[in-house]
Amino acid sequence: LYASKIEPWSEYLTGRQGRAPDVAWDPLTFVIREAHARGLELHAWFNPYRAKDPSAKGAIAATHFSRQYPAYAKRYGRYLWFDPGEPNVQKRTVRVILDVLMRYDVDGIHLDDYFYPYPELRGRREIAFPDTASFARYRRNGGTLDRDDWRRQNVNHLVDTLRTEIANAKPWVKFGISPFGIWKPGEPVGITGFDAFLKIFADARTWLASGWVDYLVPQLYWGVEQNGQRFGELLRWWQAQNDSSRHLWAGIADYKIGDPRAKWRSGEVLRQIDSTRVVGGAAGAVHFQMTALLEDRDSVATRLTRGPYAMPALVPATPWKSASVPRTPAIAVARSEKGDVLTIARRPTDQVRWWVIQARTGNEWTTHVFDGSLTEAPLSALATKDGAGPEVVSLMPVGRTGVEGVPVAIRVR
Repeated sequence: LYASKIEPWSEYLTGRQGRAPDVAWDPLTFVIREAHARGLELHAWFNPYRAKDPSAKGAIAATHFSRQYPAYAKRYGRYLWFDPGEPNVQKRTVRVILDVLMRYDVDGIHLDDYFYPYPELRGRREIAFPDTASFARYRRNGGTLDRDDWRRQNVNHLVDTLRTEIANAKPWVKFGISPFGIWKPGEPVGITGFDAFLKIFADARTWLASGWVDYLVPQLYWGVEQNGQRFGELLRWWQAQNDSSRHLWAGIADYKIGDPRAKWRSGEVLRQIDSTRVVGGAAGAVHFQMTALLEDRDSVATRLTRGPYAMPALVPATPWKSASVPRTPAIAVARSEKGDVLTIARRPTDQVRWWVIQARTGNEWTTHVFDGSLTEAPLSALATKDGAGPEVVSLMPVGRTGVEGVPVAIRVR
């Protein structure tokens, strides 16, 4: 879903894989611009090894990696999957991600929970993932791990390589992963369910404890009172593994609202957000998926904007990437053809991601987040709902890693 010389265009965008949009248009450029204009970060989301999803109907383009190197692409159940045990597959994955990182102003690189695939079944029996050839080559070259540990090592190697390469290329960009919400059954005691460590070879506890990620989003897609997978118990367990004090943001399953099997109401989501706010170190939540919010299922979006999300909030800072405090610029109010504007004496060298502008009218304060590239902001955007202009305006710079600068305020005549 972006312009690339490495990967073909998606069939979900144009109807045929490899076919470019009819007009010169890059969806990723567009969405980054529009996100930043609204005070939102944009994290590029990748599934690193899934080569073809069953929902894809068209032919695979000649420029697709599976056509260029068919030996690396394995048919697995309903999917076409790249073998994580092939070093060239790992190199290709890193190359694709770094290409996006270098050419686009993304705020984060995000990996989904898919590395090795979730088990496919033939009848009731699990189908073995077809990596016999790559594992045999590893052992011939002197490798000593058994196959399960070798698979986990392959995943760990990709995660470790990416965090190093991202930090070297753009130190301010965050690296995060959203693993399956249970590391192993029995961790913590009483937790039951799918074993991500054993079945998909994801050692997410190591990634968090070792500080390989800047944030972890365990997919805690269960209810607050669900026996065997209680949301709060899992969240507290993950935080207890957070030896490196990285961000822990709970993955919340908004898509279950209205699902006849889950029987969730919007209050379940609000209770889960409340849970994140009482667990020390759990500094936020990530909603999946956007459809439920857009449709306002059971008034979930309405309740969020009237309750816990009533005011804008900043993504928590990542000072371990850089604790540099951004310079505070001089501000003033000037007249223009479009009305009064707040002018910001921003220098081209200033590393500012956001301006946080707070305005007071009477006894009421409002908060606004603007793109840090702006050098002026209309005062009309800071007016109250009845149109009253601000009496006092405060501006605070926020750096590329979320570190806050010193605010400055002026009185508006």
